[in-house]
Amino acid sequence: MHHRIFGTGRSGETLKSFMGALALTVCSLVLVAAGWAGEGGHKHDHSPDKQIAKLTKRLGLSDAQQAKIKPILEDKAKKLDALYTRK
Repeated sequence: MHHRIFGTGRSGETLKSFMGALALTVCSLVLVAAGWAGEGGHKHDHSPDKQIAKLTKRLGLSDAQQAKIKPILEDKAKKLDALYTRK
C-alpha cells in the first residue's frame, strides 16, 4: 500500500526532495553554529584608537572631541572583550 506524503506526485520522489531539503537545512545550521562557537569566534576589533581614527575621518572630530570620547570607547572595548571572552 502506497501513501502519498507531502502533496501530489509520486510519494517516493516527493519524500526524497523533502528529505534532501531537510538535510541541506540541517547541514547549514550545523555549519553556522560551528562558526559561532569556533575558536576565537568573535573577530571584531574593539580598539579605541582605531575607532577614534574612523570617527575622526568620518565626522571630522577635533582633538578635544577625540580626548572626550577616548575614555568612553576604552570602557566599551573593555566590556565587549570581557563579554566575548567568557567561557
